[in-house]
Amino acid sequence: MLEAFQNLEKSTIDFAPEVLLVPGVFCVVLGLCLWLGGMRWSRPTAMILGILAGCLWAFFFTDRQTAAFVSMSAVVGAFALFFNRAALVAAGAATTLVVTLVIFAAPYLSKPKDMQYPRSKISTADERASKDINPVTESLEAAKIQFVFLGDLFGRAVSLVPFEDLLISLVAGLVVATAGYFMPQLIIAVTCSALGTTIIFFGMIRLLLFKGARPVTQIYAKASVFGIVVLAMVVFGSAVQLLLCSVRDKKLAAKKLSGGEK
Repeated sequence: MLEAFQNLEKSTIDFAPEVLLVPGVFCVVLGLCLWLGGMRWSRPTAMILGILAGCLWAFFFTDRQTAAFVSMSAVVGAFALFFNRAALVAAGAATTLVVTLVIFAAPYLSKPKDMQYPRSKISTADERASKDINPVTESLEAAKIQFVFLGDLFGRAVSLVPFEDLLISLVAGLVVATAGYFMPQLIIAVTCSALGTTIIFFGMIRLLLFKGARPVTQIYAKASVFGIVVLAMVVFGSAVQLLLCSVRDKKLAAKKLSGGEK
């Protein structure tokens, strides 16, 4: 899998800056909001996560047509908006399931012999000028090819995971869902913090790719250090959100009490 990410890093060198910079900044800002305030703004958070879930569902379980992405993101996003707390607990359960699947699928993530790394040629500035090629469109198409390859590689690895490991992943997700029924605030806070941290890292990776760095290679080389950083961020973000919501609930209770006294 490292080779696949390194191939992606090499291909992004010639991408149009807008393809890396704009989504990178957007992901960092969005991730910060989810990391520290996702639980406070539960409805918009749930809707955003629902849209992302719909897009992922369309990516892995459909023929990846535009209509599939639009329809799935709209349906799941609307459901999450109206049933925000249940959707956030479900997101926590799904995240747990995916993380455990990634752990079990890790030994099978090496590229099979019948799969070739995508080679997306990005035109030079002179070629773009002579052929009237839009650099953003060309870079987006190249990025799509790379991500489709990574998605297919991960899907193939999951298909090789033994049944008992798949069952363990499912049980882990069900445990989190059950815990969300009894301790919804804790599960929602951890879910928002974890997903916010993930989106921040995704945005930072895009920004570092824009600068010509090799962030994924560095993460692989220092996986234990980054693991500790991620864990610390998740714990801190969860604590902040629980504290903010506790303060908000106390203020609301005080307002209701004062209103009742009047």
